[in-house]
Amino acid sequence: MRFVKHILQLLGLHRSWLTLLALGAAAAFFWWEFATMRAERDRYRQWADVVCASAGSPFAPAPKSKLKPGDQCKAEVAALARFRTDQARLTVELLARVSRERDGKIDRDLAIAARSARAAAQAAQDMEKANAALQGDHVDPAWFAALNRLAGLQP
Repeated sequence: MRFVKHILQLLGLHRSWLTLLALGAAAAFFWWEFATMRAERDRYRQWADVVCASAGSPFAPAPKSKLKPGDQCKAEVAALARFRTDQARLTVELLARVSRERDGKIDRDLAIAARSARAAAQAAQDMEKANAALQGDHVDPAWFAALNRLAGLQP
């Protein structure tokens, strides 16, 4: 308890110096905070200038304009974002349409190939029947018609 009384007496004797020291510390703290805030503001402004220049619009509005700084730039960036989204959507739609068309062509080609394979198999069977129907070395018009169909020609 005696120690606490002693400290309180010391503080009372040097109260003006302690007050001055506290005010100095507070002033240093506020100065440091203000310097940090100014540096962050300058970094933000530099970043905003780069982004706005990339978007094709200045960050600062034209003189005598009723726009706030960054409003026109914000609109330009939003328009570019919409453009990018629209282009991505249109690209996906185009790719889907082309894919559907390609799938349709593939399906038609497969159907044609299947018909051709069935026709070739039928032509081979007809040729076998025509060969079986031969009598001797003489061939008839039906045999030539089967040969032409096997070769893919008109009968």
